[in-house]
Amino acid sequence: PPGYVQLVLCPSKDVPFFLEIPINIVTSLCKTPRKYLRYLGWCVLGVEGNLADKKGRPVPLNKRSLAGEDVYQYIVSGDPLAHAVDLEVIKQQTPVSSETTENDGEFSRQLLSRDGQCAWSACVGVGMHVIPFKRAMSQFGGLQWLQLIVQNRPHSEAGLDSLTVDDIRNGIRGNHVILAYFDLRHIAVLKTPNPILEVADIPERYIRKLRPGLSYPANARYTLQWLTPARLEMDTVPNNNDAAFKDHTLPKPSDVLLHYNYGAAAVKHWGKNIGVLADRPGVPRPSAPAPAPIGPESTRHNDSGKVEKRDATRAHSQEKPGPSKKKKTHGGAQDADSEVQHGWDEDDVMLFFWGNSKVARERRARE
Repeated sequence: PPGYVQLVLCPSKDVPFFLEIPINIVTSLCKTPRKYLRYLGWCVLGVEGNLADKKGRPVPLNKRSLAGEDVYQYIVSGDPLAHAVDLEVIKQQTPVSSETTENDGEFSRQLLSRDGQCAWSACVGVGMHVIPFKRAMSQFGGLQWLQLIVQNRPHSEAGLDSLTVDDIRNGIRGNHVILAYFDLRHIAVLKTPNPILEVADIPERYIRKLRPGLSYPANARYTLQWLTPARLEMDTVPNNNDAAFKDHTLPKPSDVLLHYNYGAAAVKHWGKNIGVLADRPGVPRPSAPAPAPIGPESTRHNDSGKVEKRDATRAHSQEKPGPSKKKKTHGGAQDADSEVQHGWDEDDVMLFFWGNSKVARERRARE
């Protein structure tokens, strides 16, 4: 449709799985929009690939406009799902509580030591988990979700084998407004440089006065970005606002987890035809598959954060009147939020792709 660009991630003769992204959002988040589309493909699929037009021809990445093309493909070597293991076979979910644990105080204390305050504002802020607490503590085949992410994604980060949900590499401090929209994945943190994007590909950072003792990292950016339009909220949570830290000797948020979360946010808001991933013919399924979680994720933050999260949800529902379920889009596809009702959410999609990466298949072969 006019004003949107489509990125095909899983081609199909009948119904492909793709992202349908507002062009004005893309251009507000990256000065090289084609490189940004490639970054999204890399985040979601978990493997490096190349960007091509709808006929499969490679396209130059440094062009600063999407004019002339409305459909792109993210091309990886071979069929990304040729040896796919079904999601319901990968995961064996057990319900866990999302209540605060005694470790939460230590998590917040360590974040305060590193960040000093909210990383993007002058507020003291609260501790935020990059991967939500409830999701991170869900058990799949005896492994936590965090460890599945780390094991299934090619990366060069050291020490991630010991990563836990309350590790400061899975957290950052944000004010209550940021917390509310971060939990809802309306905003996400883009870490540059990464294998696809350079620091210079991102718009110049929002200029703000830093408190004494805080500074920006010398060679990296942790940029807070809006993936959904939020005109009123941008006054208090500016777009392309870089995180500042107090103690640069302590570990920063994990690149792997930030890229995972960014991809999950993209799938949530822009993913189309998620059902085709679950409905592939001939895929072996357990006799009684565990249903994927339905509804909003529970978080472990304090009550004031929950209030802000509820207010954020209400604000967005007011900005976008009308029914949100089963909204029809180009080609008869449905938006990602409505497809959650059919069994999978954005984290299920991410686990499906990352769990079927080459690294994941090789790890399962060794086991």
